[in-house]
Amino acid sequence: MSQETSIGNLGNSGISEEESKLVNSILNDINSGGEQQRGNENQPSPEQIKMMQQQQMMRQQQMAQQQAMVNQQTAMNQQIISQKQNIINNDIIENIKG
Repeated sequence: MSQETSIGNLGNSGISEEESKLVNSILNDINSGGEQQRGNENQPSPEQIKMMQQQQMMRQQQMAQQQAMVNQQTAMNQQIISQKQNIINNDIIENIKG
């Protein structure tokens, strides 16, 4: 375990004010560097970004295929409805003629 010493106490142990400022600057650099490193851990790597882009493309392709299937089914249903309507209309005409 490391033992912490406050910067103020360093002046009493024979360290000059300039050396104390240097130590303080180094500690600040170390602490800010650690924060930057922790911040970068949340960033995805280039490989992860590429994989996420591929997954997004696959999802978009699947959605496009599903939409195409829905459109095809809708067109088939409309054709069936039209055929049934024609049959009904022909029956009505035949009944009127008959």
